[in-house]
Parts: sequence; structure tokens; C-alpha cells
Amino acid sequence: MKEEYELTKEAYSVKEVAQVLGINENAAYNLAHKEDFPTIKIGKRILVPKEPFRDWLTEKSLAKEEIEGVI
Repeated sequence: MKEEYELTKEAYSVKEVAQVLGINENAAYNLAHKEDFPTIKIGKRILVPKEPFRDWLTEKSLAKEEIEGVI
């Protein structure tokens, strides 16, 4: 009997981050190259781990910090 399981996404692509944040892809790539933004590189692909991304977003939101140089 085949066991069923569901995989959940643990990382977002930069395009998905753009969609989540409501910004264009260029702005998301600029953000992904910021030193304090959580990314991992696999080959040429840039991925954003889900939990560190949520933590980063919460931190920026609580600090009401403007993210400069993105747009």
C-alpha cells in the first residue's frame, strides 16, 4: 500500500517573494542581495527560507524600518 504524504514548501523563489510582498521581481532581487536578507544559494538559484523570511519580515515590521534601495 502506497503511503500518502504532503510536502510543504520550506523556501520561496525570489519571484514568490515578490508576489508575497507585492513588489516587482527586480525589487525582490535587489532585496535578495541585501546583507541582512535571508537567502541561500543553490547553484545559480537564490532561495529564501520560509521561517527566516517570516522572522525578517516581522522584525522589519515591528521596527517600522524602511527598506532602502529596493524599489
